[in-house]
Amino acid sequence: MKKEKWTKMTHFLGITVLPEYFQVEGVDSVITRCLAAGATAIATSPYVMREVSANHGHREPPIDAGAGKVRLLERPLWGKQELWVETTPSYSPELQCYQNTSYRPPKRAEWGITQGDLIDDVITACHDAGLELYFQVQAAIPPGYRVQFGGPLDEDAPRMFDNRIPEGRVAKNASLVSTNIRNYQIALLTDLTNRYPMIDGVRLDWPEYPPYRLDSIFVDFSTHMEEFAESNGISLQEIKGTVSELYSLIHRGLSNDDLEALASSLDVSAWLGSRARCQPSGLFPAVALPATRPCWDVATPLSLPGMPTWAWPARQ
Repeated sequence: MKKEKWTKMTHFLGITVLPEYFQVEGVDSVITRCLAAGATAIATSPYVMREVSANHGHREPPIDAGAGKVRLLERPLWGKQELWVETTPSYSPELQCYQNTSYRPPKRAEWGITQGDLIDDVITACHDAGLELYFQVQAAIPPGYRVQFGGPLDEDAPRMFDNRIPEGRVAKNASLVSTNIRNYQIALLTDLTNRYPMIDGVRLDWPEYPPYRLDSIFVDFSTHMEEFAESNGISLQEIKGTVSELYSLIHRGLSNDDLEALASSLDVSAWLGSRARCQPSGLFPAVALPATRPCWDVATPLSLPGMPTWAWPARQ
């Protein structure tokens, strides 16, 4: 596929294509379809996949804490709409990058080596076609290659106001202010950019606490957040008390009259203020983000009020 065959577009449209589809459908075939859809960039991840026997590895599509058992793939893998798979890094991680964190990337499996330099081929083919190529990695789910295949140690997990870890979490994100996790992410990005210097950037997936289940809304009151709050002059205890009151209200204090009043007003803040005598909007100040910032722009670090800037690590 030659670069001159395609016209560079002026808008930005990124499409995420996980590596297994390059493996199954072919690199050029996938890129051709993305170009036909108007893409100017593709995001993929630094791993390869293979099918394994039933009940080994991980189900594809994911179980998602039980909610995805009935789902099937609309785009088959290896001719199947449901299968069990395992993954391995597409490269051999440099362990010296990870000296400041207790997490380690998985070793590249022997079967992964037989896949050759698939990701290098994807990068080259995208650039030849006039496309930018980004890596998608998880923001806070070690080892970070794929959302379903990982998770933090309990000591790094986000906690509820009563110190519980929510049960049945779909998104197994760690505490976003855990130093151990942040050090792992810096190590991972350094390792990846050293090995794949030709990528155009990184898309950090799930840099938040996705609320697939109700209890996941009520984190993070971990020791990591306590330390962060104290160092930044935030009254975490006051917030914890308000959140605890709201949690109790939702679980044990709601009536039909409350729900009817909420449905009539559609003003959640006012309703909470009158019903629970709390003002969440005053405790959690709004954060204004640039409206025109591209979703994959990593050239300028994004800094939120009270949060330290996480700059792109310098290459060795």
